[in-house]
Amino acid sequence: MPSEYQSPDNLLNRHRSPATYHPDFLVLPEQDEETVQKVNAFLVENGYAGELELPAEYGVVPVAAVRGADAKDIRDHVRAARGGGARLPRLDLNRRHQRGTYELAYFDSVDDMTAAGRVWGHSFAFATTDMVPAEPEWKSPEHGRRPVIALLDTGVNVANSWFPDDGFLIREWNPPTPVKVVGHDPDFPYADVEASHGTFIAGLIRQYAPAAQILSLKIMREDGGADETNVVEALDYLVRLGEPVDVVQMSFGRTVTDEDDDEDRRLLDRIKQLLIELAGRGVQLVASAGNQSSCEPVYPAGFAAQGVAIHSVGSGTSEDFHDDFSNHGTWVHDWFDGSDQIGPLRDGRWGRWSGTSFAVPVCAASLVDHVFPKQTA
Repeated sequence: MPSEYQSPDNLLNRHRSPATYHPDFLVLPEQDEETVQKVNAFLVENGYAGELELPAEYGVVPVAAVRGADAKDIRDHVRAARGGGARLPRLDLNRRHQRGTYELAYFDSVDDMTAAGRVWGHSFAFATTDMVPAEPEWKSPEHGRRPVIALLDTGVNVANSWFPDDGFLIREWNPPTPVKVVGHDPDFPYADVEASHGTFIAGLIRQYAPAAQILSLKIMREDGGADETNVVEALDYLVRLGEPVDVVQMSFGRTVTDEDDDEDRRLLDRIKQLLIELAGRGVQLVASAGNQSSCEPVYPAGFAAQGVAIHSVGSGTSEDFHDDFSNHGTWVHDWFDGSDQIGPLRDGRWGRWSGTSFAVPVCAASLVDHVFPKQTA
């Protein structure tokens, strides 16, 4: 096994909080000072720590910053008081979606990668390979425009010399509610690689659908979390965009936990409704199934079992033949290769990465090719 290889525990879990919610924000029924003052007065009167503060900027989802406490503690205090008849606003947790990635090895050059051999998914079987991702060639589509894939992820850095300057990246959009900046452990050398998730996926799209363009929606934190508020803002932006979007790519998701109740599912329901609206306009939706080797649905991919026209993508060839790490079950409708994919990282290096995250762009490319037959030089 090459020394650069990092196990899932070392790479993917080291920076992740066990919490499934954002501890610094709460979602409000409406964004106004009176709501915040009412909650703060209740907290002071009952001797509870913490207070709420309206942010200077916010988007389509009303949120409040939490100071001096954990969001769940304040939510639980207010919820208990509401159950006793107190006239207080409903407060919801801002649940977190995790990216669907599993294993990573990274290298300073393609030559180093080739020399280290090939890793196949969870089985850790090796075989040498001389596969090098050549820059794909394509010609302008005859139908008048290039297909557009909206990529909800960590952002795309096309400074990697492998990306040509041909309009591949349309632009990068940031949500109105700023994505939380996460400090990195200085002793952990792979933080920048984790932040390359979106760039890596963009590289796969470039390889499998070279004529496509990317509309990057930067909603993911660098440690792998995507707050539900930012997911809602991104989907709402696409609904209101007024520009062609052919595919929406989502390599992230979350389960519905035992702690969730109807109030906690409100934002998830909002995500579902926005996806239904996009699907109704003919937009193809693609989401990763996740990598817990589980049958438990992960959302938004799990909406496929609820009648939403979304491609829920596992890594493998079928329910019976899938990678060990891939989630599975009747809610996973599509299977593509997410094992041992090769792509560019944002710092100029190359990575070999496995996970359902990387089966998704292969699926997205196949959908693009179906609507826009592949145009190669």
